[in-house]
Amino acid sequence: MPEFIVNIVHRNGWTEYRTADDRRHARRIVAGLKGRYPGRTITVHRISGTTDVTAEVLAKEA
Repeated sequence: MPEFIVNIVHRNGWTEYRTADDRRHARRIVAGLKGRYPGRTITVHRISGTTDVTAEVLAKEA
């Protein structure tokens, strides 16, 4: 069962969703999306509790 939902908002307002099984998987998805769609808004939410954990997932990339 997935633990995270990754959202990417495109320029035309369309939102795309991906699911990730753990933090490592979420980071890989975000890295791939950033490379493919630079400048788009990407957020990560934890399914249990629906908390925005974008900063936690992206902390190691900085």
